[in-house]
Amino acid sequence: ALGRMAHRPAVAPLVAMLWWAIPGGTGLSIAAIIALLATLSVLFAATETLYNAMLIPAAGMAQAGAASGLALSLALSNLISVLMLAFVMWGFALSIGLGYPLAR
Repeated sequence: ALGRMAHRPAVAPLVAMLWWAIPGGTGLSIAAIIALLATLSVLFAATETLYNAMLIPAAGMAQAGAASGLALSLALSNLISVLMLAFVMWGFALSIGLGYPLAR
C-alpha cells in the first residue's frame, strides 16, 4: 500500500506541470522541464523497485518461476524499444544525408 500511495501525491502535480512545456520559450524553461522529467523518473524507479520487491511474495513460492518469467518479458520489451528507437535515430540520420527539410 505504501508504494501505491506514496508517489501519487507527488506525481500528479508534476505531470500536470508538463502541460506548460511549450516549444519556443513561452512555457517552462528547458532546465525546469529536465528537472521535472528527472524527478518523475526517480519517483517511477522508486515505486518500480518496491513493486518488483513485492512480486515474489505476492506470487508465492509455487508461482516464483512465472513471476520471474514476467520480469524476463519486461527486459525483452525494453530491448525491443531500444532497438526501435535506434532504428528511428538511424532514419533521421539517413534523412540528413538525403537533404530532407527536417534535416536543417
